[in-house]
Amino acid sequence: MEELSQWLFQSVVWFAIVASRGSVFLLLLVLTVVVELAAAWMVGVRDRRAQKAVIWVNVLTNPAVVWILVVAGALPGPLYWTLMGVLEILVVVLEWRLLRWAVGLGSRRAAVSSVAMNASSFAVGLVIIAAVAIPVGLDLQPSTKERSSTIASLEQRVKAAFGAELGSVEVRYGMYQTYPTYFGTFSLKGIPMSFRFHLEAENLHKFGVGDSALVDNEAIGGPSRFVRLARRFHADFPTEASMYYWLIMEWQITGKALPEPIAGLLEGREGPSVVVYDGNSYWTDGPAATSLGVYSWDPVRQDWDLVYRGAVPDF
Repeated sequence: MEELSQWLFQSVVWFAIVASRGSVFLLLLVLTVVVELAAAWMVGVRDRRAQKAVIWVNVLTNPAVVWILVVAGALPGPLYWTLMGVLEILVVVLEWRLLRWAVGLGSRRAAVSSVAMNASSFAVGLVIIAAVAIPVGLDLQPSTKERSSTIASLEQRVKAAFGAELGSVEVRYGMYQTYPTYFGTFSLKGIPMSFRFHLEAENLHKFGVGDSALVDNEAIGGPSRFVRLARRFHADFPTEASMYYWLIMEWQITGKALPEPIAGLLEGREGPSVVVYDGNSYWTDGPAATSLGVYSWDPVRQDWDLVYRGAVPDF
């Protein structure tokens, strides 16, 4: 048991170093390992080598599975649960093969053990969701009338912002992980790109529509400048299907917070200036999204200049 404890400790330390998403991932990993070790013990898999195999297969698979499910949180319910089922099957098969190879268990016994362990951890996960996540989510759920009213309001906000420049707009209600959320997609006339936004119901109720909706563009001079930015972006990056921008603050230019040569290129320009991203990458990858370039507004030409093409480090 002491040797097993040492292996478990080493596994947890390894995961803590590698994991970039913090204590929640670590807690889920430890919980899964404990549950699966208990299930393995119950079905008679008590060999130390087998227990080590159980620990390591979870260290290798659990963070990846959790990460995929978090990233896929905005998928429609049936598709999300299908993805979860496929991932569980893959883990069962991997664990079955590992128990056969590393421990020498017979095929049938390894398969039964793998199914029992994963069924146990999956059941515990469902209990936690039922006890914690679902009640929280349900407590935040707006009524059907509120949903319809909010969807209509958001769509009207986009229509009012872009007027004749708007191609189409659609807002739907769903869940992002455990949070009730409104997902919006709109297009502009003559630009074969779609623009996305999503707003959690609770934040929308508290703060209203902000910059994250790509509707409030006052920071860059209003919706007409957003349309011009979108047209320039499409001309410069014709293969990109979406776009998102982030405003560069004046102090980031004067204080040389931006790397060279970008800071130098923006000095003396009246601006505003923005970093642009592929919109789909921005919403799915978050801080890991790769920027594509820097645009700066030219008040004389009344248009945007692509002053820098490429990723902006540390932005």
